[in-house]
Amino acid sequence: MALLDDQTYKYQHIYDDIMKRIVQGELVYGKRLQPLRELGMHYDCNYHTVRIALSKLVKRGYVEMRSGSGTYVKYKNRGGFKSSVSVEKEVRATADLGVLLPVRGSAKGSQKLVRSLYDVSFELKVGLNVHVVPRIDIETASVSDSLMDQGCCAVVLPWLGEDQVPSDLHNFIRASRLPVVVADPVPGLEDNYFSQASLYEASRSSVVNMQCRYFKLLEYKYIALLGAVGGNPVCFSRKLMEYSGWCNREGYETLVGIQDDASDDYSHLVERWSAYKGSVAVVACDDEIADGFIAACEQKGFRVPTDFAVLGHDVNGGLGSHPTLSSMHDHYEHIADGLIRHACALGRGESAQMEKAVLPRVRVRESCGGRHLMGRKVDSMALRLSEDSC
Repeated sequence: MALLDDQTYKYQHIYDDIMKRIVQGELVYGKRLQPLRELGMHYDCNYHTVRIALSKLVKRGYVEMRSGSGTYVKYKNRGGFKSSVSVEKEVRATADLGVLLPVRGSAKGSQKLVRSLYDVSFELKVGLNVHVVPRIDIETASVSDSLMDQGCCAVVLPWLGEDQVPSDLHNFIRASRLPVVVADPVPGLEDNYFSQASLYEASRSSVVNMQCRYFKLLEYKYIALLGAVGGNPVCFSRKLMEYSGWCNREGYETLVGIQDDASDDYSHLVERWSAYKGSVAVVACDDEIADGFIAACEQKGFRVPTDFAVLGHDVNGGLGSHPTLSSMHDHYEHIADGLIRHACALGRGESAQMEKAVLPRVRVRESCGGRHLMGRKVDSMALRLSEDSC
């Protein structure tokens, strides 16, 4: 007999146990479950608690109750994602959205995106019901049910985290009774992405190209790529391929520096690239890496941007370094607007995926050397660079 101490939430434990037995294949399609009273004895509770758990399983599409016959497994495991249960989405005429924030693997820049979500929701008169969850998986679908009960019409996932398991995301979206919108495109979930999926690759591939083109326009002879071992390896691999492809097309020598996350000492890279000082520009994968490289330059007696020009990618704002960091600025307000509009549309049974990509822009400060070389003209040049890449 399974002894469950928490009487208040016992039905949730029963639900979890039966659901796992179904998706793991122990309880197969068409199998009749034990009668309510027998299940109550098995879980050491009354049959009313069992009935609550089974009603939740019915809503999710795992089982069905046949009058006068009993409860039968409805879910068919066809391979692939183990618990790919799809339930019919609710269409609701409300103006409230649920926002789920996984605490594990929070994306860089996530705080800025959340602030933008609040700003855009205020402008569009949309209410946000924000919940922090441990992770995004099928069990999180119970939170989606709660959001629906609180009047929400859809769920927004502003980020997934670097450790997000794709099958868990699929399972959550399939089990959620509310439609779900994601900030990153995932294979098989293109309709859930706030923008047309084809625009994502075009915009991402343009970022490294924009950074390299910017330094080419400033007439730097060498352009280096600086990344880190940890973080998102898929993202860095993509940047590395884009950088290598650009250098090959433009006839630039490839200079790649990969920093170990266990160390914040970039001095060995400064020494290695010192042979190119005065004519080399460094494209850093994010602002934190850029800040570390600038600090190492100062320790080694090199000046930024005179000896090394540096350009980051917006994470921490770039104002804490000396000199202040030039950086690629992500349009979080554009992402937030797309997430909210598409979520509201899905809640009505429609779609509102954005049809135009908005690329990051170069935020010119001191570390890139742009103002030193071009003066005020560099701002208009950086703006044209973003517009031409769209």
